Amino acid sequence: MRILLLVFTLQLFFVGCRPLRQVIELDEAQRSAELAHRNIHAHHANYESYSARFSGTALWAGNTQPVSGSIRIQKDQAIWISLAPLLGIEIARIVIRPDSVWFLNRLNTTYFIGDLSFFNELVGTNLDFFMMQDVLMGNDFSHFTNHPPQTSQEGNLLKLNFSRRDRNTPEEPLWITHSLWVDPQTHRLAQSLVVLPEFMQQIRIRYDRMAAVNGQKLPEQVQVSLLSDGTSAELSIQLSRIQINTPVNITFSVPPRYRHL
Repeated sequence: MRILLLVFTLQLFFVGCRPLRQVIELDEAQRSAELAHRNIHAHHANYESYSARFSGTALWAGNTQPVSGSIRIQKDQAIWISLAPLLGIEIARIVIRPDSVWFLNRLNTTYFIGDLSFFNELVGTNLDFFMMQDVLMGNDFSHFTNHPPQTSQEGNLLKLNFSRRDRNTPEEPLWITHSLWVDPQTHRLAQSLVVLPEFMQQIRIRYDRMAAVNGQKLPEQVQVSLLSDGTSAELSIQLSRIQINTPVNITFSVPPRYRHL
């Protein structure tokens, strides 16, 4: 169950390498931290619902295994993931909501319903629902403070480095250090590094190809690295059949014979 949950969580974090191209020096306006950050948020993925298929590989505990399935999002409400590696037959399903996690394991006929703290403890992260949603869509965190970042140029990308960002929910304090690498042409994220110093955790997200969907740029090929308390994992995923703003079915039902974990 721990490995399945880890794979599910890694599917929410996306990474990739961009092809080499001639380095173009950014002008003063492009290097402006305030303008760059404002442009990032102005070019966020704009959607109410999202669906896609995924396939790729996950590296965990020195072992590489294939992963595939589908994912759906109802914005600010639920993230639905179905893991179906064999002939499209579902072996597990998870629904993540702002205040809860629902997990169904068809391999051993068990299920779990609980809060995010239990989920984060199992997979070795400390992320909230909205962080997962933003990372999945290639967006910056909208519910964290925006202390002025430092800017620099790395290749053709503009780097914004936040030495500290705090979550805007005093009842659930969390602070991170955060680095963003931005394509100055599209104002979309090319890479993101999230460090949670209190928990000794690091998540590196690097977005590879972007797909044009309804006039927007959304992550298509991604890869992620997770380092938590000396444990590392990696995931590489290709997304296909991406759709936004079409009806999605977010369902979770437990068959009668399943036992609660």
